[in-house]
Amino acid sequence: MYVTTYPCHNCAKHIISSGIKKVFYIEPYEKSLATALHDDSICGNIDCKGVQFLPFEGVAPSQYQNRFRCVTTKKAAGKFVKINLAEETAAYAQLLDCFVDYEVKIVDTLVENGL
Repeated sequence: MYVTTYPCHNCAKHIISSGIKKVFYIEPYEKSLATALHDDSICGNIDCKGVQFLPFEGVAPSQYQNRFRCVTTKKAAGKFVKINLAEETAAYAQLLDCFVDYEVKIVDTLVENGL
């Protein structure tokens, strides 16, 4: 199952009872009590026997347009010009890690800079 946000405890209860084995979420939901209330049935890694709640690793639907551009560009004269992909830079340079990995990298950078 793919969801936009980490399931709340009530949704998690229904997911567990439905027999779904994997749930991929895009955004965390810090207030969810799902893990605390259903710790016997939910886990956050791929080695567990319960329902796996895993962060989505890829391009979120809201960012798809930012990350992939057309290979042609329209100029003011109305004519299309082919783009040389070897010379183009990335459309969006943000890391594709889950938010926890991203926060760890930020903290490491702050510690390295003495902040």
